[in-house]
Amino acid sequence: MLARWNDSISKSGKGLVKFVYWVALPAMLFTKVVDISLPSEVPWNFLSAFYIPSIIIFFIAAFLARSVFSWKQEELGVAGVTCCYGNFALLGLPIILNSFDHLFLTPALILIASQSTILFGLTIFWLEKKSDKTIFRNVLNFFIRKVLGNPIVLSLILGFLVNLLEISVPSILRSSLNLFSIAAPGCSLFALGACLSGYQLTLNNKTVLGFVFMRNFLHPLLVLGLCVFLDVSNHWKAVAVLFAAMPTGINAFIFAEQYELRQDVVSMTIILSTIVSMFTLTILVYLFRII
Repeated sequence: MLARWNDSISKSGKGLVKFVYWVALPAMLFTKVVDISLPSEVPWNFLSAFYIPSIIIFFIAAFLARSVFSWKQEELGVAGVTCCYGNFALLGLPIILNSFDHLFLTPALILIASQSTILFGLTIFWLEKKSDKTIFRNVLNFFIRKVLGNPIVLSLILGFLVNLLEISVPSILRSSLNLFSIAAPGCSLFALGACLSGYQLTLNNKTVLGFVFMRNFLHPLLVLGLCVFLDVSNHWKAVAVLFAAMPTGINAFIFAEQYELRQDVVSMTIILSTIVSMFTLTILVYLFRII
């Protein structure tokens, strides 16, 4: 609201987004990963319970965009990532930190670290799917720039390495990182609001409503069902379902903008799914806190 009311706040918000993305969130994620107790084994049941439904949602969205909403073949990757990619860093992590104890942090960080790697790879492959011989080079170059060049992903990778190798972080560096970490949750939520202030929302777009249904309702339901089937423990299940219910992440719009495909639909889906998630996430957090 402030960003819409005052243009200078909107412009400052864009600078805050860069601070959060490049400094505050990476600092917080690095320190959190360094301090947590990592599981002794890879939690395959947890990852399967989350990413199998995510990939299913990707292809359902692509199928519906093609058969129901008459999207072109080259646009279907945008439909997929819009429905399966959640806002974990700017919204999911602050909710976990403020609503639950430290046991919920490990599965949250694992999903934050793995989401971009898995879903960006699938999206890039789909968007770059061509008949010429440059496909592999295009996918590899874009993947390196968008995933391995992502400060959030890099901070998590470094944090996991420091944790596994039991490397001691110098006290001066640790103090600086802690200072930035304190600012991350609050700044993340403000930055999210600043980002959303630039989008326009209309409620008469059936494509947007369909995407929001898949993002906010179908995805968490599928994840919950598979978590129960695979016997995922309660706090890991809570994180999986909550993250599946997160609104569409800003990176979906970055893909749409990068490829100049359906930016209007993606931006409307982001803002409407964020509004809907205010209610759905409140209910889910309440339920998982009393269970």
